[in-house]
Amino acid sequence: MNEVKDERYHFYELCKKNNAHGFFDLYFPYSYSDEKYISILSIESRYAGGNRTWHLPKAYNFDIVAGRFVEIHDVFDGQEADILDRIFSLLETFLQDQDGWHEHFFHLFREEIIKNKYDTRNFFLGNETLTTFYPMGEIAPYGTGILYFEIQRNLLDF
Repeated sequence: MNEVKDERYHFYELCKKNNAHGFFDLYFPYSYSDEKYISILSIESRYAGGNRTWHLPKAYNFDIVAGRFVEIHDVFDGQEADILDRIFSLLETFLQDQDGWHEHFFHLFREEIIKNKYDTRNFFLGNETLTTFYPMGEIAPYGTGILYFEIQRNLLDF
């Protein structure tokens, strides 16, 4: 029988060797940088109870000039409510053309997403895009997976 070993196996072996209890993987697979912003998307593991671990994305967006972490409204130099309205308007337009679980999930938990500001922290800047993502397990009980949307930056008037 063949055994598949990915890059996490190396970290597992290190933990086992060093008896590192509570060690969780942390990866930085994607990053973006321009003259003003650095955007890093990490994949973090969190203990979920019992023998379960969640692997969730976490975005770190940093303003190089100001020297601080930013949220969406900082990038747009605008009001948070206006930016959220623009983003949700684009997402709703996209979802009208779709017929699947994500459409229903998004509409069911729209207020929950807005209330908890998942969208203002969970975004990732790309070369020509802004990607917003929503870890469903943090939004709704028993939700699994990650709902994400890639929006062209020119649609948001960067």
